[in-house]
Amino acid sequence: MLSHLLAPALARRGIHYGWAIVAVTFLTMLATAAAMGMPGVLLLPLKGEFGWDLGEISGALALRLLLYGLVAPFAAALMQRYGMRVVVASALGVIVWASGWRRT
Repeated sequence: MLSHLLAPALARRGIHYGWAIVAVTFLTMLATAAAMGMPGVLLLPLKGEFGWDLGEISGALALRLLLYGLVAPFAAALMQRYGMRVVVASALGVIVWASGWRRT
């Protein structure tokens, strides 16, 4: 595991391993907030590029946020039952599969 290598290296420099976890969590939350907020910034460019109505774009974004909230309890239950690694790896696999599926 990476933690077994990283913790002693940080300890030699006088840094507790918990601060590495805080930094990774912060960067993850920052990236997630950016990904969730980015479509709001892109409303006008999407409207100009594709000629879509702002209501259509906003409706799609609202549906995405609704589904995000509705899936959360099920994701939490799956994480408790199977563990975070298995669920996150499976989710990433589905995302990669779906991304490849749409291109063909």
